[in-house]
Amino acid sequence: MIKDLLVKYGYELSLALVWVVSTVVVYVRGKIAKKNSTIKAEAEANAKAVEKANAIEMAKQAINQFIKDAEQMQNYKGAERKAYVMTRAIQLAGNLLTNDEIDCYIEEVVGLSKQVNCKK
Repeated sequence: MIKDLLVKYGYELSLALVWVVSTVVVYVRGKIAKKNSTIKAEAEANAKAVEKANAIEMAKQAINQFIKDAEQMQNYKGAERKAYVMTRAIQLAGNLLTNDEIDCYIEEVVGLSKQVNCKK
C-alpha cells in the first residue's frame, strides 16, 4: 500500500518532505542563533561585571594606600586627613564608586585600624 502511494504520489510526497525538512532546519537554526546570541550577551555582561569588580578592588587597595599616607601626616587633624583621602579616592575611583561608598569604605578601614591599634 505504501509502495503504491509512493509510486502514485511520489513526486508530491518528496516535495512535501523537502518542505518539512527545510522548515525544521530553518526553525532549528533560528533557535540556535537566538541561544548563541543570548549566551554571548550573558558572557559579555559577566565579563563587564568581573572587570568592574576587579577595578573596584584595585581602587580599594589604592584607597588603603591613601589612608596609610594620610596617617603619616602629623600636623593635620583627622578631618583634614579624611578630606585628603576622599579627594584622592574620588579622583581615582569616582566613576566606579559613589562618594557615599568611598566615605563608608574609609570609615570602615579607619574604624578597623582603630580597633587593631587600641591598647588594652
